[in-house]
Amino acid sequence: MRFNPTGVKRYSLGAVIRVIGTIVALGLLVWLLAQQDWDEIWKNIEQIGLSRFVLAVVFLMASRFAISLRWYALLRGAGEQVSYWASLKITFAGLFANNFLPSTVGGDGVRLAGGLQAGWNGAVVAASLVMDRLVGMFGMATFLPFAIPKAAAYYQVHLLDGVPVLAMSGVGMNGGQEDSLLRKLFKRIRRVIMRIWQTIVLWVRHPRRLVLPLIYNYGHVLLTFAMIWVILRGMETSLSYLEVGGLWAAVYFISLLPISIGGLGLQEWAIFFVFHQVGGISEAHSLTLALLYRTLMMFSSLPGAAFISGIIERRKLKAPDKPPPE
Repeated sequence: MRFNPTGVKRYSLGAVIRVIGTIVALGLLVWLLAQQDWDEIWKNIEQIGLSRFVLAVVFLMASRFAISLRWYALLRGAGEQVSYWASLKITFAGLFANNFLPSTVGGDGVRLAGGLQAGWNGAVVAASLVMDRLVGMFGMATFLPFAIPKAAAYYQVHLLDGVPVLAMSGVGMNGGQEDSLLRKLFKRIRRVIMRIWQTIVLWVRHPRRLVLPLIYNYGHVLLTFAMIWVILRGMETSLSYLEVGGLWAAVYFISLLPISIGGLGLQEWAIFFVFHQVGGISEAHSLTLALLYRTLMMFSSLPGAAFISGIIERRKLKAPDKPPPE
């Protein structure tokens, strides 16, 4: 932690961008919702029916447990002796932070603090959180090809005519400046990749330790797709399960852009664009899905409220006299 003689709390540029991005995204989302016929949205919700809602909640809660098992398996694979109950509590605390706390720290910060307070090795916990993200991204990426037919159709109808215009608009004429910027960008990307590689070397040396995390991750992914598919089928949309999976994978990667706190607002816009523009379902159906998904995610993370207060309080009271054990 750097000494700050002014006593004024400083915020990183990334944190400021995420706060501004969240405000802008939410403002645009409110504007979009204001243009909609809310009677139609309520009819869509009623059309889904109670039984499908219950089934969707079951799928979603099961996917939350799969996430906790994924992280638990990564920790155990790195040689950390942790209990599943402890990892489950900390996982739900992180999920609660993502959905309810107005903070740029997010669920990973809460999980790191919870792991340190539980006496786990700080380096292993930090590495496991990075690996947890990478395993999740890998699982989602394998379903992206199922969105290609829909994306290709959208590209042909909406984007193809505009490509030559962009190519001839003069963008990229200043070659020297662009080369310099690209060189800096590639250097930064290379540094990030090297840091990630150094982080995951614990598991790369023993690839069999990744088998269980990958199995649990695919359980989480397939259950998430099932939850979304059940909701869409209730609204009588014609998307297949695999098409839903491919489209949701695209939503997932858009939501990872670091321009919003916890993807708030950005995720709803991604759902609206991907499922309406690319997937071909109606505006009302895509907005209904966006609102229901956010609501169900908040509901599924409520158990974390019972665990997060202790983590936050101990984090405030405990002075960091020494760095985490290496």
